[in-house]
Amino acid sequence: MSIFYPPDQTQVFLVLFIFGVVVGFVYDAFRIKRCLFGCSSLVLFLDDLVFSIVSVIAFLFIVFWSNNGIVRWYEFFFTLLGFYFYLITVSRLLFLPVLSILNLFLSLLLNALRYLLFPIKQTGRFAVFLLQPFVCCYYKKLVVNKMIKNNFVRM
Repeated sequence: MSIFYPPDQTQVFLVLFIFGVVVGFVYDAFRIKRCLFGCSSLVLFLDDLVFSIVSVIAFLFIVFWSNNGIVRWYEFFFTLLGFYFYLITVSRLLFLPVLSILNLFLSLLLNALRYLLFPIKQTGRFAVFLLQPFVCCYYKKLVVNKMIKNNFVRM
């Protein structure tokens, strides 16, 4: 019977189930990133491609570590079962609160930056106000020179 069911298969089941939960957590991280920053279809494609490649490589490493590289059908099943379990239980409890907390943190960070950068912005506006007469004179000189050149070219 050990040919069909090698010893310590319960450990393999548990490791792959936990791996499925971890993959679900990483998937939620990608979902939260998409919700916070938005993305184009190209970025969405690249995110999904990176997620898929990393997940497959990690799955192969986990199988090699837990089952000496022997891939069996139930390993896929238990990984998917762990992923599904995470999505219907923990993800529903964590996704919206984490997204709300991160939205709040980002809005506080942006407001803090706005207040910190306000003096620099005002200094820049004041510098533009002070330099405006010189810039306008220089611009008028350029326009007049260009008009004179164009009139000579037409003659």
